[in-house]
Amino acid sequence: MACRSLFIRTLEILFLFLRKEFREGTYLPWWGISLCCLIFGIFALTALHEAEDRRRPRVMLLTVESLRDDLVDEESTPHLLRAGRTGLRFAGHRAVSGWTATNIVSLLTGLTPFASGVHTRGQSVAQGISPPLAQLAEAGYVVEGLQPFMAMDIYENLGFTINSRGPDPALWLAERRREGQPFFLWYHYVNTHLPYGPEPLPADWPEDAKERLEKVRSQASILHDEVTFPREDVARIHTLQRNRIREFDRWFADFWAFWQGSGCGRDTILIVTADHGDEHGERGMTGHASTTLAGHLHEEIVRAPLFIWLPEQFAHLGSTARTGEISSHLDIMPTILARLGIAPRIRLEGRDLFAAPEEPAHRQAGSRPWL
Repeated sequence: MACRSLFIRTLEILFLFLRKEFREGTYLPWWGISLCCLIFGIFALTALHEAEDRRRPRVMLLTVESLRDDLVDEESTPHLLRAGRTGLRFAGHRAVSGWTATNIVSLLTGLTPFASGVHTRGQSVAQGISPPLAQLAEAGYVVEGLQPFMAMDIYENLGFTINSRGPDPALWLAERRREGQPFFLWYHYVNTHLPYGPEPLPADWPEDAKERLEKVRSQASILHDEVTFPREDVARIHTLQRNRIREFDRWFADFWAFWQGSGCGRDTILIVTADHGDEHGERGMTGHASTTLAGHLHEEIVRAPLFIWLPEQFAHLGSTARTGEISSHLDIMPTILARLGIAPRIRLEGRDLFAAPEEPAHRQAGSRPWL
């Protein structure tokens, strides 16, 4: 916008100057005409670049903490599902790890934990590998996260910077749209993590169950040897986390209203998934690897929701997407880069979810994934 205003002002000045020259019967020397043409060309080229930037797809990745796929239903997430009907829901999506950080690294790099070298706290992707987000930044994208926890060492060298002006994604998106810059935004919704309070436990639950479930209501972590949850607690723990999931769904309803009202949906890819799920007593524990310290990769942990909304320029892909096939967090970055027309410099281990089928063995119908 600033460039366009300056361009218009420069044209006005040139017009007034030339009008004066012609009225007085004098004419610009050849170098004056050349200078005018040069100035005009510079501003025209800059305006062209601005127009190209406005046509480049934007991307927002929204990850939701500990949201297992089987609790994404009309009871817990009616607003998300209603919005999802205007996009694509991938029914066979899975995480690649049992806790947040390694899953996020895979989402943002397209690498497995074995390839990235990130398995636990204190580790990070090696410097100098040119991760995909660094390529986006080189291509002129603003690549940012908004939350302080993203400064942890495990998220270093991924190619994004942290915007310290505040964690409101709607405000951030509005600012970027006003500036006209292409962007990649990662936002992580955290309030679905343990504890699942603060609501009091139902009065009609058995007293021995209340003693166990008070930990679920009030503690951010429950170690594997701290308590053993029997099978009859599974439905009760579902009930407790549903309170937090409904809270997320109300947040998402407000966000979605902004998304539609601001016009983001016309030019921005929106991806919503979870870092992982939580177990709810199916095997005696509640939480995930970093809260129980006895992680595993059963379905309640690795089955994660995945919704993708494509802007208008990619609307034709919706009819060909194979949403019933198995997908994983490794597929997110290849899918993004393909839409942006950027070739990765490192070997990514996933696939573009909208590419023609290759039918590798672990993707075929009826086969089991590697997790």
